[in-house]
Amino acid sequence: MKNKFLILLLCVLMVFVSCSTIQKDSIYSTTLSQDNIRNVEHIEINIVRQYRENNQEKIEEIKKDLNALLASPSSDRSYLALVYALYADYFLLNRDKVSAKKMLKTAESYNPHEEYVHLVKSRLTDKLEDKRDYLISMIKLNPRAYRLQSELGFVYYLLEDYTGALVAFDASLDFLNEEYGLLYGEKREYCRKFYKVDSDVKNSTAQILTQSKISLIDMTTLTQDNTHALDSITGTAFWRPAMLADRLKAAGWYDDLVNISKGTATRKDAALFLWHLLIGNDNEVLTQYSRQYVYSGKSSPIKDVAIDGVFFDAIIGLVEEDVIPLIDGRLFVPDGDVSGLDFYEWLKKADGLR
Repeated sequence: MKNKFLILLLCVLMVFVSCSTIQKDSIYSTTLSQDNIRNVEHIEINIVRQYRENNQEKIEEIKKDLNALLASPSSDRSYLALVYALYADYFLLNRDKVSAKKMLKTAESYNPHEEYVHLVKSRLTDKLEDKRDYLISMIKLNPRAYRLQSELGFVYYLLEDYTGALVAFDASLDFLNEEYGLLYGEKREYCRKFYKVDSDVKNSTAQILTQSKISLIDMTTLTQDNTHALDSITGTAFWRPAMLADRLKAAGWYDDLVNISKGTATRKDAALFLWHLLIGNDNEVLTQYSRQYVYSGKSSPIKDVAIDGVFFDAIIGLVEEDVIPLIDGRLFVPDGDVSGLDFYEWLKKADGLR
């Protein structure tokens, strides 16, 4: 009887010790998992950042962080799928598609439904149209897959579907880490500007719109292509832009000192051109601001714009009419570059006020 009691007591003690050990392991595992999740988020942010910065030293640090994660055993298949998908993306950063595909297969074996798995799979797809179709199909299954939506925005951007890109960016970037916004922010703003462009623009216009700096003649080309402001000169017939620009220069639309055939447009050139488009040939109205400020003895309302210059009236007039904005709300930057999209937007505003 005494032996039976001792055996029973030993069994109880073994169960107690066993349960205590399981509980301790469980707590430790949970803590490790939470730490790893934070590390995974940190790695993702760094990967997104390196798509923008492409710093090889920082990219290699990502590899070390991923290896450290994989050195800690885990039975969470979704977690492992995400880690291996991130590893595949690391290889894409290094332009190693072969290794990226191998890592992606491993990630899919753990959880083929993980969002980051779909993201890497789309990045490994060669044709832009196939990327687009794949991302759309995955987003339909999970409308909250914001990483996929931002990637779709980028694909639309590459396909020059700026409306589709803007919709995708607007639907996703505000829900993601700010690094995604930094990666795609400029493209989002580019699409926002292009969203205002008519869908049936001529080829000559489309080519100019993609340029970060336009020529003086380009201003004439865009105006002839997209408005009727020059019909009084052309009679609705098409004129060669160079010939039409010479005619406009004679009428005061360009400064006498510029070289029409070789010159690059500046913000002050755009202002003078659009001021004539808006006002016409009424010299009294064209010079209203310079007369007002000279007679009153007032100083220029814009710090970097001189009253005695040929561009003063045009700049003040177009800023007041909200056609051309100030830089940071303070300066005009008369000699600043003009992009095709900027001039197109200003042209449409000025033409709408005629």
